[in-house]
Amino acid sequence: MDRCFATDGTQIAAGPRVWDGILDHRSPGVCTQRFPLYSTSRVVAGGPIEGGVYKCRLQPVDRAIARGLYGSWRPAQDQRARLKQIFPTGVCDY
Repeated sequence: MDRCFATDGTQIAAGPRVWDGILDHRSPGVCTQRFPLYSTSRVVAGGPIEGGVYKCRLQPVDRAIARGLYGSWRPAQDQRARLKQIFPTGVCDY
């Protein structure tokens, strides 16, 4: 059964809807409200929240920059070169 606990070990809530609002469009359940889910680098990059994705399809750094995947940041030539050094096979194409 889904449930959540306080730091002293007492149960806060239990039941099928306590974690609503994370993987569905329902209103947040009691546990979700008490322990909100914050983002991850994968989600911020456009990837899925689910944990079963272990390898993404790659794209060249230049393509990612051209598509605006880094938001308003426009890397200078030395920064672009550093990205290519760090990610020689490319970056995730979410």
